[in-house]
Amino acid sequence: MSTDTPASLQPQRDAAPAMQDSDAALLQARRDVLSYKYEVDRLYTEYQRVHGAYAHSSVELLAQYNKVVDELGRSRLWQLFTKIAKVWSRIRYKREYTDVIRSIPLPRVVPPAGSRLRRPELPDIGAIEYRAHPVPAEKTWEATSFLSHTYYNKIETILARQPEGQRRVFVQSAIIDWFVPLFQRPQHMALAMARQGYLVFYVTANMLGDRAKGFHEVAPNVFITNQPAHLMVDDALVSCYSTVATLLSWQADVARKVRARNNKLLYEYIDHIDPEISFHTTGQLARQFALVDDEHIDLGLASAATLREELRAKLNTVPVTYVPNGVDTYHYDEVLRHDRRATVPPDMRDVVEAGRPIVGYFGAMAPWLWYEAMNELAKQRPDLSFVYIGPDYLDAARKLESLSNVYALGAVDYAVLPYFAQHFDVAIIPFKQGEIARTTSPLKLFEYFALGLPVVVTQGMEECEQFPEVLTAGSAEAYSVAIDEALSRSRDPEWIERFRALAEENTWDKRAQVLSAAHDAVLENKSVSN
Repeated sequence: MSTDTPASLQPQRDAAPAMQDSDAALLQARRDVLSYKYEVDRLYTEYQRVHGAYAHSSVELLAQYNKVVDELGRSRLWQLFTKIAKVWSRIRYKREYTDVIRSIPLPRVVPPAGSRLRRPELPDIGAIEYRAHPVPAEKTWEATSFLSHTYYNKIETILARQPEGQRRVFVQSAIIDWFVPLFQRPQHMALAMARQGYLVFYVTANMLGDRAKGFHEVAPNVFITNQPAHLMVDDALVSCYSTVATLLSWQADVARKVRARNNKLLYEYIDHIDPEISFHTTGQLARQFALVDDEHIDLGLASAATLREELRAKLNTVPVTYVPNGVDTYHYDEVLRHDRRATVPPDMRDVVEAGRPIVGYFGAMAPWLWYEAMNELAKQRPDLSFVYIGPDYLDAARKLESLSNVYALGAVDYAVLPYFAQHFDVAIIPFKQGEIARTTSPLKLFEYFALGLPVVVTQGMEECEQFPEVLTAGSAEAYSVAIDEALSRSRDPEWIERFRALAEENTWDKRAQVLSAAHDAVLENKSVSN
């Protein structure tokens, strides 16, 4: 019997090595592309870090400058100089005003016999309202600076993107800069509200990474601005966070002006007001919380069920809606499409090369973490690697002991975070037990789900415990047992798909849909269902 290869099969056998070479080349090209993308993201992260450091130093210099200016302003010499300058300014203005009037080519007016032409009275300089552009009477708005008037036409152009009767506007009052390494709830919700059809104005104080002057479109229909957008738009939903004393700083006068334009004030109760999480602003935030009543706001929002009940106890007629944190699943899907071994960030190489299962956490390294249990757990489990990613709040990370299987990587930019977290086998949220743990909706929970990761949290974290897929632990020993169970789930495709399905059910878009519906209900004077 002949063993010669049939002629019809010969081309296929000849093509096999070529196809293998092609597949290998394609895999290598994919790894190269991912490596280049990571390098670009890493360089951008470094740029943001340097830029943030520069901004921080600028803030410190500005504070010193303001201190000197304040001291100078209180001096008697400066007060005397100011009075002289005001007098001279008035004299110079009257001269210039007269010259302008005289330069206008008016027809010669001959007074009737026996009468005299009266010299027109000059307006008081303090009553003059400067505007860069004429503002229609029906669109007159109150602003806090000359610069605000300069951008009147700009905001009108933005608002003109939507017909006046169908316009939907969302204003996020100043809470955190847009361009910061740790992308947080305000930025996510701003993007999601834009996808719901809102024009979004994200007010920034330019404290860290932002350099906004006027209006800058950072995403479709999302504009960061250093202008008082809450005083420049009508019929908007204006958000104020519980974590910044915006309402308190506005006082009743500004809030009245905001609502006089038919805007609706939204109070977002995001975190429990506690010295351990609110730091030195606790007193201000508590005084602001006292202002939250039916008279001062139009809609309440709570990120946790417990916080929702606290708000409902304060409000009789104002509705309260429940909007916990969410996730942008697309941000993590892009990385998960590829083999995680193809791209290992330099800071993760030692962790990956150690060959141990990786238990990871990303988020703030803050005082409310359970460092005692974290340290004990690492000592009990030398067979595991523990990775902690996040900025250090108030030097709290020093409580984390230096152990051979513990890796504290510091802050990682949101843009490259998936490249790090894709190497986790299990994710943890080790808050210490207490009110903060009980009332917090951790954003990272849903991000862990998006990565297909099993999650272990501290017992008593109610917002996490509502998901039966989440494992809980009340001690270092219990964490160790729960992590073993989580590791078995991490290798089960059914569990992985279940976690990702949970993420899809809790996206920021779904959160924005709830808020949009609550806004509509307020406009229609209906009750909010949740």
